[in-house]
Amino acid sequence: MNNDFFLIHNKKIMKFQPTKNKNGYSKYKYDIKTIVYATSNLFPPNTLLMSDLHSQSLSLFERLRYTNIDLTKFNIISVGDMAGNYVRGSDGNPTKFYEYLLDNIGIKKLYIIQGNHDLPPTKDNLRINNLILNNGHIVNTIFGKIGGVNGIISHKFHPYKMNEKDYFKYMNNFIKSKPNILLTHMTPEFIYEKQKFIGNKKIYDNVLKINPKVYIFGHCHHSKLYTIHNNIHFFNVDGRVVIVNPEYTFL
Repeated sequence: MNNDFFLIHNKKIMKFQPTKNKNGYSKYKYDIKTIVYATSNLFPPNTLLMSDLHSQSLSLFERLRYTNIDLTKFNIISVGDMAGNYVRGSDGNPTKFYEYLLDNIGIKKLYIIQGNHDLPPTKDNLRINNLILNNGHIVNTIFGKIGGVNGIISHKFHPYKMNEKDYFKYMNNFIKSKPNILLTHMTPEFIYEKQKFIGNKKIYDNVLKINPKVYIFGHCHHSKLYTIHNNIHFFNVDGRVVIVNPEYTFL
């Protein structure tokens, strides 16, 4: 009998300065990010999952830092697009944000997959470079074995864009190595409860072959944070900060 569970207890909406297009126009009055508070036996205490906070990453954590969440106790998994300059579609370098998490807040551990709008740290910044997972490789962590693929499939030149052949070569490495948690920035396409969720169908098919216990991804926003497919627990954390098993009383 499978007793795995993930239960959402509360959600909070945070509003931020809007991202504008290149002509200085914003479609919305605010940019919205969602903070989700949950319990689950899929993750150890004080786990935080996040993706696609873009220009609001630093501002969001400056707010979160002064709540009753003790971020110094947390292990964080980020699956990309964590910087920007308030221009929609622009690239940004999340290195300073990662350093803020490690040095100013003092989080415990950080595991990173980069997104298609992220720029890499400088080569001499060995600490941050070593936190970014290598494509197709396994890392042993408090969560068990983690593996992932950075970026997206694209023919455009960018540090975190690659052709389809290379992308799935990295994914296929995990069919044998069997990570407990699989990470991608790119989004799978699937149908769940008769609703179609946008993404890449081939990624979905490969995840089923890899068969991790947990799969975490971002890039495209799905209305459902959490779905289950063939006993694999899918988490779409695009535009979300998911706080799992915090050691405090829920707000």
